[in-house]
Amino acid sequence: MAGHDWGAAVAWWLALHHPARVKKLAILNVPHPAVFGRFLREHRNQQLKSWYMLFFQLPFAPEWVFRHLGKRNLLASSRSGAFSETDLARYQDAWEQPGAATGMINWYRATRRQLTRASIADPYIDIPTQIVWGEEDAFLDKRMASLSLEYCRNGRTDHAPRRHSLGATRSREPGQRAAHRAFCHVRRLRDAFRLKPGSAGLRPEVGLRRPGRASSAQVDVRRNARSDRLESERGADY
Repeated sequence: MAGHDWGAAVAWWLALHHPARVKKLAILNVPHPAVFGRFLREHRNQQLKSWYMLFFQLPFAPEWVFRHLGKRNLLASSRSGAFSETDLARYQDAWEQPGAATGMINWYRATRRQLTRASIADPYIDIPTQIVWGEEDAFLDKRMASLSLEYCRNGRTDHAPRRHSLGATRSREPGQRAAHRAFCHVRRLRDAFRLKPGSAGLRPEVGLRRPGRASSAQVDVRRNARSDRLESERGADY
């Protein structure tokens, strides 16, 4: 089970409440729920970073802002060129569907209720766990990565300096270099768990193009892979 952002929050929850259903866990830039709850209560710096979560508790206003300013906010928090005009149009169309904005914001509203409940009976995880953390995340304090590792009896962390996250989020590095670093981290994550295409729990055919002429994205990935091999031979970090 691998997750980023809200997907990572769901992955933590699944591993804590149904560990028998998870063989290995990979978390990208989201702390253990016990760590986040405590950190949010005790650290003013994190409270300031999470101010928007308090705003999302209001009725109606967050939905209005999301529908009218969602595109601008997405662009402001993403790498330049991460989304095409077609991508943005699809996002906007999805946000304008009846109940869509409320459905997304309700995740934050439910989180507030969850954080006020009693602590988890057994907050420790025995499942092999990999935590990957971009240290320039604008919304989550990087100290929560090591604190989260304390709840993982069989875990490890992989920090990515100068990176916000491993998705389409903004980075101070040139886009091409950032994409290459993200590719390297994903490869290292795969190697750490020794996952091979076609192994148990993976369905490599899902979401992949049928055999044929390679797309530009596939060519870029192959070029990055060749570059990664050359850097490894020269003893580079990535």
